[in-house]
Amino acid sequence: MFQPPAIGVALSAIALSLQSAALAQDSRAQFMSLEAAQPILEAMSASLPAGLRAGQLDAVRWAQWLKTADTQVRHRLDAGEEDTLTNLLRFGVTFTKEYRIDVSTSRAMAKARWSTLSPNTARTI
Repeated sequence: MFQPPAIGVALSAIALSLQSAALAQDSRAQFMSLEAAQPILEAMSASLPAGLRAGQLDAVRWAQWLKTADTQVRHRLDAGEEDTLTNLLRFGVTFTKEYRIDVSTSRAMAKARWSTLSPNTARTI
């Protein structure tokens, strides 16, 4: 019987931990108010992003900038997560003793996984 390599186990563990972390997080973002951020903004005025430097900063503009920045950061995190997993699959051989996962390995792992399922479970999937 095919034994999945350690990298397959590691990928499964990563996927499960990411899923668990996503479920555990409160999906509602809580943003800092302009009043709370004002001392930091004043102290770092020379280093502020362009979106905060131009013009008068009020609560509405601050809230809009925060939502935009939050969306951009979340997008970069998602893309980074995908890049990390892709690089692990493609270049895993460069930083681990395991061999690179290719199409034939993926098929063998899937076949081994399906063979461990009962016929009733396999029919419901």
